[in-house]
Amino acid sequence: MEVADRTRAAWQASDMEFTLVQHFDADLAEVVALYSDPGFFTSLPPTTRLATPELVMCEESEEVVVLSLRHRLTAELPAMVTKFVDPAKLTWVETTTLDLSTLRSSSSLSPDEYPDLLRASAEAVFTAVHEGTTRAVTGRVEVPVPIFGGKVEAAIVEGLEEHLRGEETAARRRLDA
Repeated sequence: MEVADRTRAAWQASDMEFTLVQHFDADLAEVVALYSDPGFFTSLPPTTRLATPELVMCEESEEVVVLSLRHRLTAELPAMVTKFVDPAKLTWVETTTLDLSTLRSSSSLSPDEYPDLLRASAEAVFTAVHEGTTRAVTGRVEVPVPIFGGKVEAAIVEGLEEHLRGEETAARRRLDA
């Protein structure tokens, strides 16, 4: 194996990938409209780790909706972590572009501080199924920090999954109303 191949393999191994499939007993158009509505996101209740998102920007056209939301970490961090980062500065902007013609979205996270310590992205696909709609979310998180990066990635993915499950519960409530 050449050095470049080993480096690429090591980089890939440090990423933490995740997949979450959500199911809604609602029409595809209703679910897509909900995920295009900035008011849905800003009405989400806080979780054990995250505050309610704040709307930064929303741009809409006939085929594309772009939403930017600022998130703030509220979870307690281990003392080892707070030696290196200020918990008050752990905020980031999630920018999501939803293509209404393909029913796909792509998201990226951009830290407000410590930009070199987190790279994260996700894609979601909305699909009509016999019983309603699915939203399949796949993503990748990378924290390029030796030794502790993998543990931090796992904690971030766990928090993202908790956030997405809470989002799914809120979406179901809104769609059932």
